[in-house]
Amino acid sequence: MPEYSCRWGPIHTNLGNIVKAIGRRNRKASLLAHLESIAGYPPISDFAADVRAPGLLLSGSQDPFVSDAGAQKLAALCGATHERITAGHSIPAEVSQLYHSMFSFLL
Repeated sequence: MPEYSCRWGPIHTNLGNIVKAIGRRNRKASLLAHLESIAGYPPISDFAADVRAPGLLLSGSQDPFVSDAGAQKLAALCGATHERITAGHSIPAEVSQLYHSMFSFLL
């Protein structure tokens, strides 16, 4: 399996299949607009240290985009607790019952 990386660390997945699936499911103009907006995002490290509230950073053990090391680094930068759960990148959709049970008190 090929290894890729992003600014948060290595990506362990077949990224090509993910990109192809995203391309098939979305309109070209929408994808281009989204990618252009992402290109302008500042590095998360620029503002993570400014977080002054208790935090919980959830990461998925099967997330193809964010490595465990990257999630731990982000949690450390903003003083959050890091919990790794069995899920991919879309935690609320993939493990909705767990997610709801953890955060329903906020609703």
